[in-house]
Amino acid sequence: MHPSDSSPTRADDASVPDNTARLRDVMRHHMRGGRLVEARRICAVLTALDPQSAEAALTDGLLRQLHGDPQRAERGFARALTLRPDYAEAWANRSALRLMKGLPTKALADSAIALALAPALPPAHALRARLLYGQNEQEGAVAAAGRALLLGQNRPELPVLLVDGLRRLERMAEAETACRAFLKSAPDRADLWSLLGLILTDDHEAAAASGRAVLLDPAKVTPLVNRGNALLRLNQIPQATSAFRAALSVDPGHPEAAFGLASALLDGGHWRAAAVMLATERRRSDAANPSTLWRRIGEAAEAAGERMTGLRAFRQAAQRSPTDARHRDRLARAETAAGRHSRGETLFHTALALAPADSSLLTNSAIAMVDEGRVDEAVRRLRRALIVNPASYKAHSSLLFARQYQPGGSPAERRAEHRAWHDRHAAAPNPAIPSDPPGGVFPNDPAPERRLRIGLVSADLRRHPVGYFVAPFLATHDREQIAVIGYANQTAPHTPDPLTRELMGHAAGWRWIGDLDDAAAAAAIRADAIDILVDLSGHTADHRLPLFAHRPAPIQATWIGYPHSTGMSAIDLIIGGGLEMPETAADWFEERLVALPQGRFCYRPPDEAPPVGPPPALSNGGTITFGSFNSLAKLSVDTVALWARVMAAVPNSRLVLKARPLGDPVVRDRISRRFAAAGVDPQRLDLRGWSSHAALLAEYGEIDIALDPLPFSGGLTSCEALWMGVPMVAWPNDRPAGRQSAHFLSLLGLSDLVVDSADACVEAIAKLCGDLERLTALRAGLRARMRHSPLLDGPSFSRALETALREEWRRWRRTAST
Repeated sequence: MHPSDSSPTRADDASVPDNTARLRDVMRHHMRGGRLVEARRICAVLTALDPQSAEAALTDGLLRQLHGDPQRAERGFARALTLRPDYAEAWANRSALRLMKGLPTKALADSAIALALAPALPPAHALRARLLYGQNEQEGAVAAAGRALLLGQNRPELPVLLVDGLRRLERMAEAETACRAFLKSAPDRADLWSLLGLILTDDHEAAAASGRAVLLDPAKVTPLVNRGNALLRLNQIPQATSAFRAALSVDPGHPEAAFGLASALLDGGHWRAAAVMLATERRRSDAANPSTLWRRIGEAAEAAGERMTGLRAFRQAAQRSPTDARHRDRLARAETAAGRHSRGETLFHTALALAPADSSLLTNSAIAMVDEGRVDEAVRRLRRALIVNPASYKAHSSLLFARQYQPGGSPAERRAEHRAWHDRHAAAPNPAIPSDPPGGVFPNDPAPERRLRIGLVSADLRRHPVGYFVAPFLATHDREQIAVIGYANQTAPHTPDPLTRELMGHAAGWRWIGDLDDAAAAAAIRADAIDILVDLSGHTADHRLPLFAHRPAPIQATWIGYPHSTGMSAIDLIIGGGLEMPETAADWFEERLVALPQGRFCYRPPDEAPPVGPPPALSNGGTITFGSFNSLAKLSVDTVALWARVMAAVPNSRLVLKARPLGDPVVRDRISRRFAAAGVDPQRLDLRGWSSHAALLAEYGEIDIALDPLPFSGGLTSCEALWMGVPMVAWPNDRPAGRQSAHFLSLLGLSDLVVDSADACVEAIAKLCGDLERLTALRAGLRARMRHSPLLDGPSFSRALETALREEWRRWRRTAST
């Protein structure tokens, strides 16, 4: 219409397009200015002028979307597509709307049609990049974002989608190149600096990039968390802690920030504070599942002696990741250690359902079975673990240890079984296990009479039978002749137990090697110039036998921790002697036997032991109470059968069994049924669970005679029984494990209590039960007898061991010189 016209006239055919075009321009001007009401009025006019206009329908949909009416907006887009099915812009806009409505699959389909119709439509590529990124289809997201950028689409999220997509595809070099290129043109993009911090493999550079992001946008949590993680990897714990705390000050509920702060606290040794941090409920996040941290907290609590706190932490780990067999395994072990064996058994069962071919899980569950006295079942499971993973030296060691509790087999067969461990796990050639020091020559000073450096390797330099037996030697060794260095196979505990502190005080040096692999530990030992390295674990839990295969010392020996050969050619000596390991038994072992006059044991009585009282039979009307505080693993079929014969030979006698697993009613029932099957009325059994060590020692006041198991006899348990005045009869066999109690009795001059058959054992015990006068005299005199025996003579034992070690050094020097 011409401006000079004084009245409206009907537009002719030529003027309609002109009017429509002008109206469209005005409408777009209003839309850009945010004047949506005005824009909608013009859109209505345009629709009236041309009801079949697909563009008008599209614009109506856009305006209704901007006005917050997604349902009517979708109807507008649908009308546009009905009017013009090949309208690419309409497909693209409906795709964006459907993404906004949470319909990504439909949105993705619409974007695909839009691009099929208009392959060079930039907004459609940008939208498709967002959609694919959100569905974790990173290859497509990267391609779409790159195409949109090439077509000139300048949306701020596109560089992020491209770079982070490459990062998630682990195409780090491309991601870094692209990110740096974007930052060159936009150096103030905090989000890109934050991404660069995630991409960079150099932690120093990553921390710097994240720090730049923090400076540009200090109110954003992600750069602070990224910086904290980089600093944590650099072991800059205080700085990492500060970064995570800053992140939480911005967003107190941020799960990744809380997770990072808990990690930093834990790495800094503040496991209690880490537990408090994790216990505070926050938003859940797949990127911050705290299960592993809860597990680490549990392990730290256990190391600090807070077993129940550790147990609660392991429960948290298992609850947060219920399908993770590893966390169920760790919880099962904690429950078992707390005496809740039936709970542990259930957890092991469910863990194995999740991971039936996990050799570590099979091994751990078998160890729990051993503790409960289910040795035969455990041996079968350990053999299965070795089938699953023939390279598992821990499963193989656990099998060897479990076999010590089983009757049968000859000395030659047992030696061959141990040698098989060596052949599979520690034999040369193995490039990972050098059998000689670098250069083939040890740098140790060969002077025969100089002060020797002796290294002791064990996980049990603590309140443990090994720790108790080693303590007298460390306390009385000649510091001018030898320097003892302890290599504890644990991480440095913040509060070592009292016995560990005592042992450390007697040692010339101490290293925690729990965090070192075998090669690193061997290098540390070699750097310490150890002359004789002594294993104190054998095939028991947490041993470091593979370390010895690296040959870090000129002479290597095994002592005290395991009642048999290691089977290793790299270990030269086994320290034994006495009735337990006599010189006549030298061919039982792969190592050369060094027989000490009083054997390998030296006992130091516990300070908390109460005075010895009279035999309880004197106040029980002559009723005899037998007892065994040994591990349930030692209740072999032969043991139960022998003890059933003893109880039959001593009418009305009772048997007290004490072991931690007996606190569990399921375990008690199993043990009762085993004795019932052997003919013992369960009413004659008194099954007791855990108590403190002082309380355990006091309970010996209720025992007249200790029963010694077979084929694995008592060790420290027998020493404690004897110290508390409780005698025993021992029947030694053809393995060191079955000769320990007999060895102790021989050192006390009580060889008449050492027998050579089952019949003789039953007869000797029955005879002792019938002679309360002798039983009373024995009980009253046992403690004095022990005090004056070689078993408690620490100085004499130390001199004998030092003499033997000195002679081995001279022997090595003579051999090395030739």
